[in-house]
Amino acid sequence: MAGIESSPLDRVRLFAQVDIGSSQYDDALERRRLDSWWSTRAGTRVQLSEDLTLQARVENLFDEEIPTGLSSSGLESVGIPRSFWMNLRYQF
Repeated sequence: MAGIESSPLDRVRLFAQVDIGSSQYDDALERRRLDSWWSTRAGTRVQLSEDLTLQARVENLFDEEIPTGLSSSGLESVGIPRSFWMNLRYQF
């Protein structure tokens, strides 16, 4: 994983990250090799108060098909498509 983060305003942080996977196998005997993949995410974190942070991000920004498993019959499982996430964190 590689990423970059910036703070254009005092309480706002922007970020972007890329994940890359290759040479992975679905089985212990290394017979079912998964295709290489890459995925990106981008988002922002806003410090609403001293205790409250809002984060919004887009996962799999370019909607890539990410292989996550391969059965012995050849059925391939894939990761989630592009998705939007938002969370609110309160620290006390």
